[in-house]
Amino acid sequence: MKIYKKFKNYIRSLSPFYYGKMNRYKIPIKYVISGGTAAFVDLALLYALTDIFGVYYLLSASMAFLVAFFISFYLQKFWTFRDNSNKQIYQQMFLYLFVGIVNLGINTAGMYILVEHIFSELLYLGKFNITYVLSQVIMGGIIAVGSFLVYRFVIFKKRKKELKIDKDKRVLKILIATGIFPPDIGGPATMLKDLASSLADNNFKVKIITYSNGARSESEDKNISRIVRGRFFSRLKYFLQMLKLAGWADIIYVTDTYSAGRFAYYIKKILNKKYIVRFAGDSAWEIAAANGWISDYIADFQKKIYGRRVEKLKNQRKKILINADKVIAVSYFLKGIAKDIGVREDKIEVIYNSVDFIDLDSLESKTKAARDSLKLENFKIIMTAGRLVPWKGADGLIKSLAYLKEDKSLPLVKLIIVGDGPDRGRLEELAKEQEAGDTVIFTGKIPLEEVYAYYNLADVFVLNSQYEGLSHVILEALSLGKPVIASNCGGNPEVVEHGKNGLLIPYNNEKELSSAIKRMLVEEKWNNLGEVCAQSIKKFNWKNNIAATVNLLRKVG
Repeated sequence: MKIYKKFKNYIRSLSPFYYGKMNRYKIPIKYVISGGTAAFVDLALLYALTDIFGVYYLLSASMAFLVAFFISFYLQKFWTFRDNSNKQIYQQMFLYLFVGIVNLGINTAGMYILVEHIFSELLYLGKFNITYVLSQVIMGGIIAVGSFLVYRFVIFKKRKKELKIDKDKRVLKILIATGIFPPDIGGPATMLKDLASSLADNNFKVKIITYSNGARSESEDKNISRIVRGRFFSRLKYFLQMLKLAGWADIIYVTDTYSAGRFAYYIKKILNKKYIVRFAGDSAWEIAAANGWISDYIADFQKKIYGRRVEKLKNQRKKILINADKVIAVSYFLKGIAKDIGVREDKIEVIYNSVDFIDLDSLESKTKAARDSLKLENFKIIMTAGRLVPWKGADGLIKSLAYLKEDKSLPLVKLIIVGDGPDRGRLEELAKEQEAGDTVIFTGKIPLEEVYAYYNLADVFVLNSQYEGLSHVILEALSLGKPVIASNCGGNPEVVEHGKNGLLIPYNNEKELSSAIKRMLVEEKWNNLGEVCAQSIKKFNWKNNIAATVNLLRKVG
């Protein structure tokens, strides 16, 4: 830098008048010098590769062009346009690369036309064929002019300093990137719809991108982008649309790690966009457990080293989480898991789930319809709900029915299993093996309003899962006044108070499970706890959830 300044001062001393003239056009002059340096490298490599090493001219032109491109980027950014900030360097590199790729196509096509068609029989200098060299010079000139305009007015454009605005008054633009959204059924999908609405009420602009079973209808809100799931290019379409919407957004709010979370990570590298991950469960553990690759508990999973396949999953989600600007853990249990993964504690905020947006208008009529259709008048009802995967423990619940049958003093029971998943076939076979085929009812995947009806007619709700972040189904059952039996795992103890609004038992212990069910069916105490159960989850309310979310978004924004 000192040498460069001395050189400038020397030129100024020789002729202040001409130095002033040159200084007026210093950006174009620097651009030409930077471009000339890159062009010299380009031509030198082109000649060396083609005439000395015998590489096919189109291939050598491409190789030389790419090397010159990287030299050009650093010279243009840091010297020509004096953009010394690294804040947007990834975005600039991506755009510069995009321009370079477009230029590469133009350059190659132009070289081919000039060499093969226009100058095909001309331009020999002695024994040397200089056709390709002149063609490159011509194409380089065309590309140089177009590139200058793009660099000057787009990529390295001087940004105007933004006026400082009170963060509480600024209208932040939030892109919610998710895999589920109504009409998809379930509590999490419904919650996201209410989140978007509540953020809009709190002076945010919101757009949503989601996978869906169908395209957006003409009558639907245009701020919702739907990518049809399961198609060959679905992921690519999702990423490209998310990238486009991210240019509009101030913050990306993602609800899952491996799909939207991974794309948010890439977009942050490209556009320097902030993103928040809602961490409701460890997808790496879930995928590994569902495929039978591991059998360890989720907390132990964080500390153990596995084979390449599982470690790749773990490293991917770690990279996504630690690069997020904030991680919303839905329970203190998951906050601990996030810390074990490697997320800094100051990046993690605990914001509990909420279910007080349940619509109860037609609950009683739907409850009666469900009871009548299944002919449940003379039975006590045990219910569980969730995705049917091994760690949800539905098999242990089915096996516990045998212990209940042994006690003839107990009333007749029916077990209703709400939900679907890859384990359903195995569970149906297990029910037959246990001679409980008539006792167990599988509803499959049903609308949320019907799920509420089953909660309402249930006498006991059971969640015998190996782990939960913070269970929506437990909150839903308690909000409808139903006492809960839950495994003493994950975030369950943050909701279920043993002996008050439910019972906590060891995971998949069939005897303990059947004993807890007996207590709730027999002891009068559990028949009169509707109000206690509903009041026990007052802190899990939407007002608290949205207030904490708004505060966090404003901090990040």
